[in-house]
Amino acid sequence: MASRADPRSSAQAHEDDDLRERAQALGLQMRAAVGGIFDELAERRARDQKALQAALRLSQPTISRLLAITRPENPLAVLAAMPGTELVAQLLEGARVARVSAPRRAALADAVSNFDEFVQGTLGDRVVYDAMLSEFLPESRAAFESRYRSRAFKLVSLLKGVRADLSISTSIVVPGEGGRLDLISLDVLRGCRRLKPSGELHYRMGKALEAAEIVETNLAGGPAHTLRDLLLPEFSTIDEEQILSTESGLFTDTVVTGLPLSKARSASGHDIVMVKVNRGVRRTREGKGAVVGSGGLAEPPTEDFVVDFWLHEEVWPNLHPEATIFDTTVRGVADILDPGRRRDRLPCDEPVQFLGRGPGAMALPEWPHYVELLAHACAARRIELATLRGFRLRVRYPMYGSQIQLSFTVPD
Repeated sequence: MASRADPRSSAQAHEDDDLRERAQALGLQMRAAVGGIFDELAERRARDQKALQAALRLSQPTISRLLAITRPENPLAVLAAMPGTELVAQLLEGARVARVSAPRRAALADAVSNFDEFVQGTLGDRVVYDAMLSEFLPESRAAFESRYRSRAFKLVSLLKGVRADLSISTSIVVPGEGGRLDLISLDVLRGCRRLKPSGELHYRMGKALEAAEIVETNLAGGPAHTLRDLLLPEFSTIDEEQILSTESGLFTDTVVTGLPLSKARSASGHDIVMVKVNRGVRRTREGKGAVVGSGGLAEPPTEDFVVDFWLHEEVWPNLHPEATIFDTTVRGVADILDPGRRRDRLPCDEPVQFLGRGPGAMALPEWPHYVELLAHACAARRIELATLRGFRLRVRYPMYGSQIQLSFTVPD
């Protein structure tokens, strides 16, 4: 029965529990059936993989994957190890060739039939089965999400007609005047390409929530209204003529045209590097609690998204950030302090790394110029790199349009 804290209805909870029990029973049946074949062959002294290959006339990789079904104690882990019914069907044919007893073969055939009925008849297809198993067995979730996020990235890239190899959202936070903070925001889109002739890169910039109190400039102290204002030409490979920006309320929407038309990594895409400076940021938002953070949106579709925080030694010296990913599809950009957006949070299993202090900790393998960019931005604001400590979140194949950020819970 669903508990008071469980948002599911009683009927839904009962259905989910029934599915779990059926999956567990199926895992036990499959492990026993596959193990029974190998047990009988072991009685004939076919105990190692080479002997099993010869007896069943199967390849070494196939034998290894089939043996993996017999090892887990958790029946759900048995299902996670299932290579698919095709290989199990090969085992069934191999058992016939090896003259394994009819009851053992019948037990395996029955297990295969029940598995197919569960996947195709009850759930509909293997994708839904994989999704169900990723919740029933948390340790399988990472592999499931990686596999399908990769597919989603490729699909959305083709539909949008544009992609990036790497997105970086970096925040450098240092003490400011009057007990407030100064924030340098670095945004990098690396390896931007079109995948079809009509492909355009769309990018949205938001204004600070407390814009009336904060002084926003580019790195040189000039205006910070559009991407052209923030562009660092010494690190970027696009021309200003490729940029068209339109301001609308709290946001500035930008279109970048003229990207190279290619999918091959040998044909390098364009790099877009922007810097914004916010001076006079409150350490916490008045009346809004004590959680502060920053990040960015996964737009355009990107293979890797990196969020870095570089904090001055005097800023929150004993705090470690937490990672949050929001779905922005329906309700737009999320305020982390808005309790109404909790259900928009997406799973985030990626760890937040403490990188260390100073320039020796700042390297980013995917982009050799990253340390140079940090040094350039800090030099312009007279910040010593040695005073900064860093944290990093890396998300592989983020969901398109998702909001990815690091946040700190600041004590009163």
